[in-house]
Amino acid sequence: MIDNVTARFLNQIRDAEWNPASCTTVLAVSGGLDSMAMATLFFQHGFPVVIAHVNYQLRGDDSMADEAFVRNWAKERDLIYENLLVDTYTEADRLRTGIQEAARIIRYQWLEEVRMLHKAQWIATGHHLNDTVETTLFHFIRGCGLRGLHGIPPQNGRVIRPLLGITRSELEEWASAAGLNYRSDQSNASLSYTRNRIRHTVIPPILNVNPDFIRSAGHSIQRFQQAELLVDWAIGYWRSKVVPNIHSPAVRGVPLQALPEDARLRHIILFELLNPLGFSAKQIAAITEDQGRTGAMVASLTHDMQFDRGWVLWADKQSAIGERSVEIATIPSTIDTGEGVLSFTEVNEQNTLVNQSPVQSVFVANDDTLTFPLTVRGWAEGDVFHPAGMGGHSKKLKKFFADEKVPRLVKLRTWVVTTADNRIVWVVGMRGDELFSARSGKRGIKMRWAPHLIPPA
Repeated sequence: MIDNVTARFLNQIRDAEWNPASCTTVLAVSGGLDSMAMATLFFQHGFPVVIAHVNYQLRGDDSMADEAFVRNWAKERDLIYENLLVDTYTEADRLRTGIQEAARIIRYQWLEEVRMLHKAQWIATGHHLNDTVETTLFHFIRGCGLRGLHGIPPQNGRVIRPLLGITRSELEEWASAAGLNYRSDQSNASLSYTRNRIRHTVIPPILNVNPDFIRSAGHSIQRFQQAELLVDWAIGYWRSKVVPNIHSPAVRGVPLQALPEDARLRHIILFELLNPLGFSAKQIAAITEDQGRTGAMVASLTHDMQFDRGWVLWADKQSAIGERSVEIATIPSTIDTGEGVLSFTEVNEQNTLVNQSPVQSVFVANDDTLTFPLTVRGWAEGDVFHPAGMGGHSKKLKKFFADEKVPRLVKLRTWVVTTADNRIVWVVGMRGDELFSARSGKRGIKMRWAPHLIPPA
């Protein structure tokens, strides 16, 4: 009769469809109970493996003894063995992070190198159910959203965790019954690490209340994971409601009227859309709760967000034009602004109707009126032009934007084409200058704006 640990191990593999019998798996083996149990289970079932051990040199002679133990275990079973000897303290200084985080970075980078070297399908670690419960408590204590409660995932890319359905006590009983040898890491008893304090001081009192807490918490974590899947599915739907601005595709937004009327649901949806861009719940609420404040803006480290006439708009800071400019000295010419492509070509005849479209992706200028080189730049305070359709009357570009209700985020990403004497020919994608507009039968310069299809952000 198959034992409980082996059954859970095989069930996890079957349910996840990892199929380790048909491919090679790199096993991260420290020499401790968890990884030795995992290595033994893989070996017992004849799954092809590479044994990979990292010596962090953090525990002196014990670290060297761990390395020798794992190497000898692999050699006795004629298994491929790979080893990394690393000065973790030096690496932590180089990475400017703590010892534990440095060890994690080193471990996974090297394990991926070993996987590629041996053309393996998977990297397996010995994380078990206690680990995922401790991780969830760690995140909960620090403060987290739903995603902080999902624990350690069974699979993350090429990394798999076949022991996640097994508790530490079940592994200890199984190891004892099987006569399994393994190394003990005395640092696991130290209360210097937060996770150890959770393990030794937080969980024991809970077990006094509920002796089956680890297993019941595991079931709760599974439900959190299922809830997260549902949220991701719903957010995928709402992300489809996000649209690029018609003039500037780097500016994306969603109309509040498309969202549920329930303020709580609306806030959750906006949080899920905008928090990955660095916006806090407080910033999102500040923008959306007072819908009368058209033009209100907040910023994250990477993005700007604005409320504008019932829309929540956002854009990557780097997409703002700033001081960028490009000269157009010859025709034909093409430039890629990052948001789209501007092309300039000669035409011999022109239907004037093309210059009367309310959203001008094409403008044809009278060649005789242009002075080269042309310049493509961002708009500036003091810019004036003669909007097509206004009978040659001039208007400040700032006033034009206000009349057309162009949001600030879009203005900061709006290009203009100017002549050598700095007169505006075309506000790209919006309006041409009446004085430069070509007439039928006249040779002209066709300017075309083709925005890129920017993936949702």
